[in-house]
Amino acid sequence: MPRDIAQRWLDEAGDTFQRNDFESYLDYVRLPLCVRTGGGGEWLIGDQAVLREGYDAWVAMMKDQRVTHMIRRVRKVEMRSEGNLWALYSTDILHEAMPVTDPYMSALCLREIDGQWKCVAVASGLANPSWPFIVPRVDALPEFGSDADLPDPATMCPETARLPEEPSLLRPPPLPRPDV
Repeated sequence: MPRDIAQRWLDEAGDTFQRNDFESYLDYVRLPLCVRTGGGGEWLIGDQAVLREGYDAWVAMMKDQRVTHMIRRVRKVEMRSEGNLWALYSTDILHEAMPVTDPYMSALCLREIDGQWKCVAVASGLANPSWPFIVPRVDALPEFGSDADLPDPATMCPETARLPEEPSLLRPPPLPRPDV
């Protein structure tokens, strides 16, 4: 069931980008939202206008790159204290059947709020160091084993006291390269 929750969240939230439907996207996130990238970027997004800036940049990138599919697959899930659900997932961004970027791994933390699962933190496998992500940058993934860990709560967005307790899914990733 946690895997199904995470996959449904990824599919439904991802569909909002294809439709350019920011208002619906807001149903899938809780502010402040912590975002960290593999390129050293870390933001605590507490303002809807800043979130909108990142959302619009991602939608523009999808249009510019003629993205037809953004396929995100859950690879591993872990339930933690306070009902936090962490999911490790792969992302493939495609134009028709051709990759726009190399596949990359990320993790997100979902929390059930008022009966709906909302994202409260993302550890993105993108290498972008600045917000918003205008062009997704993916560094080559080294070869890793099959176990991946989730972030350490002490290192992810320490500015907020309501951090999700991060499980052992992303500690610093050895992340598996997704099957293509």
